[in-house]
Amino acid sequence: MVTPYDLDHRLMEIIVRSSGRSLDDIVSECPDLTWSQVFLTINRLSREGTLRLTRQGRGLYTVHLSDHARDEARHTPICEPQRVNARRYAASTAERQGSIVK
Repeated sequence: MVTPYDLDHRLMEIIVRSSGRSLDDIVSECPDLTWSQVFLTINRLSREGTLRLTRQGRGLYTVHLSDHARDEARHTPICEPQRVNARRYAASTAERQGSIVK
């Protein structure tokens, strides 16, 4: 059984990867989910302010991250980048290989 958290996470990954897709495009990327499951999740996330729906025509909507969610995602690193000191890395590599780096 798919939990609401799983649905949220899965749909958010799709929307973050390519914002501005139609609801039907998103549904087609989730063949194991029903149209209703996807719609209800997107509707709830829209009402919570995480997503923004834009009407493109009669019955056609595109799904975007809300400005707030986009800013939050931009400032929340998935993992902290590690800074590598090139000289220290070269020295430790050289020590393992038996040579000296100055």
